[in-house]
Amino acid sequence: MKFPDWNRLRADAASRGRRLLTSGRSRFHTSRAWVSANDPVWKAWRRPGRAETISGAVAGVLVLAVVLTLALFDWNHLRGPSAAGPRTNTSATSASTAIWT
Repeated sequence: MKFPDWNRLRADAASRGRRLLTSGRSRFHTSRAWVSANDPVWKAWRRPGRAETISGAVAGVLVLAVVLTLALFDWNHLRGPSAAGPRTNTSATSASTAIWT
């Protein structure tokens, strides 16, 4: 029974992995260079104009206003009178009034 040469197998696997990574890396850089040279959306995203900057700032202010409103608003004002519990009918002398039947 012949045992495999583990050092040689490991070196072969490492060299195959390096070749795959190198070819994948070169494909990635090639496609990225093509997209950055030819795609107008990529250029607009990388260099936003004045309109995009203003609209982004307005959206940010609106989001900040909503978050602050949700955090700081006193929500007990919206509960209404029924949330205070049952009301008792007391006179000025603190005596309960009774209905005669």
